[in-house]
Amino acid sequence: MNTRMVFFMLVCAGTLHAQDFWEPVLPSGFALSFAANSQGYIYTTGFYRSTNGGTTWALINSGLQSGGIFVAVNPLNDDLFGSVGSKIFRSTNNGDSWTLQDSVTFHADGVRLTLNNQGILFGYADTLRRSTDNGITWTVIHSGLPFGQIPDLRVHPNGNLLLARKGDWLFRSTDNGNNWIAVTLPPIPPPPGPDADAIAFGSGDKVYVGDDGLGFLGSTNGGSSWTQLNNGLPNTFVWALAVTNGGDIFAGMANGGVYRSTNGGAQWDSINTGLNSQSRRIYSLFIAPSGHIFAGTTGGIYRSAQRVSYVGEGGKSFATQYSLSQNYPNPCNPNTTIRYQLPQTAVVVLRIYDILGQEVATLVNREIQAGNYDITWNAGGMASGVYFYQIHAGDFVQTRKLILIR
Repeated sequence: MNTRMVFFMLVCAGTLHAQDFWEPVLPSGFALSFAANSQGYIYTTGFYRSTNGGTTWALINSGLQSGGIFVAVNPLNDDLFGSVGSKIFRSTNNGDSWTLQDSVTFHADGVRLTLNNQGILFGYADTLRRSTDNGITWTVIHSGLPFGQIPDLRVHPNGNLLLARKGDWLFRSTDNGNNWIAVTLPPIPPPPGPDADAIAFGSGDKVYVGDDGLGFLGSTNGGSSWTQLNNGLPNTFVWALAVTNGGDIFAGMANGGVYRSTNGGAQWDSINTGLNSQSRRIYSLFIAPSGHIFAGTTGGIYRSAQRVSYVGEGGKSFATQYSLSQNYPNPCNPNTTIRYQLPQTAVVVLRIYDILGQEVATLVNREIQAGNYDITWNAGGMASGVYFYQIHAGDFVQTRKLILIR
């Protein structure tokens, strides 16, 4: 590429063609939970299944008396579990058929489900039960737990369990739920006090909590101390959380849509473009194997137009230098993947230009932590021909050529 073309592209870089962050993928859906298996299939409330990353969905509740609420996947064998009312069902064929599993009825409808990496199944509503035989038999495991609604239970990568109790705070178990210990309370403001709704884990000992009244709270020491971090949030009612492998945190609000923090919660920014006004109550957030984030809202299910999480063998890895790789496939039609790496946190701008140097898309424009990243450009609607993609990361600038064949 000649000097004149490079200069012309740099001059034109200020032209912005904005793209909505969200796109609707299941307008009729009402997603309280998501799960994915090793094949990349995504499941959600209903029950619905997507085999193509959320682009299309199929209803998979054949034989069930009503639509299901919560879903979970066994990481050992991809068995799918779902709750319908107060009953637990299992599918061994990706939801094509279901078998009633539980020998007892839970005391409340809307039983939530969590599986650990050993295939142990936890079911919880107002009581917490554990099953080691795929939900056929259950044991109540409440030693150290006060009675009350349990809105979330998460498994840390080290195997420990962290549980939120409605109207209370967090409890931890290091023995698969046999015993529970209360986690240190955050500084308590005036009543009603802490009311944890959602739990998420960052790297190392980072723990994040969405609270229905206190907003977002973060701990960098496994819960020994907490900091309230609501700068930029529209209110203090956080119902859902998700964390990327790059460390970005997403918070779903009871009323206000979705917000993202790239610095551990110190500052939050709205990412609600594409969400209609009826879809700002967020019930669930989920980062799929594809790297896209999904939101379950009052107005259906939405998916991010671009990946928010690095996807690759072994997940996010450490980068030693700045680089911009050749897109693949190349030539492309219409999707292609662009990979770049950052040795340190930087403000990254990645844009696509046509042969005349006119900007046609902005793929990235924000601060990103060190690591390797993939991002997909969908060239649907673009004409065949030669295009250029260019990255700015700190003082690093690099441009490469791609070919689109329609």
